[in-house]
Formats: sequence, structure tokens, C-alpha cells
Amino acid sequence: MPRGGRRRGAGAPRGNINAVKQGRYSSREIWAMVEDAMLDPEKKSKLIKFLRQLHGQ
Repeated sequence: MPRGGRRRGAGAPRGNINAVKQGRYSSREIWAMVEDAMLDPEKKSKLIKFLRQLHGQ
């Protein structure tokens, strides 16, 4: 049995945004993602959809 490293199935499920909501990512990283998303129309629409879902609209 291998030891160490990430186990299969360990960690948060895909789509889990708790760390973002809790503020566990630095604002510098988040703003870099936002700036990148605003340059690409497809990413921009996905970001807007995500933010609306996050705030229940």
C-alpha cells in the first residue's frame, strides 16, 4: 500500500466554493482571475453566472 500523497477521493468535491466564500484565497489571486476572465467573453459570462449564483440572484 503506497503511503503519502493525495488519496483518491480525498478533499472537497468538485464545485465546492467554501474556500472562496470564506476568504481563504488572497485577493491578489482572485483579482488576477477576474482580470483574465474579463478579457475572454466566454469566461466573462461564466464568471458573471457564478457570481449571481453565489449571491442567490
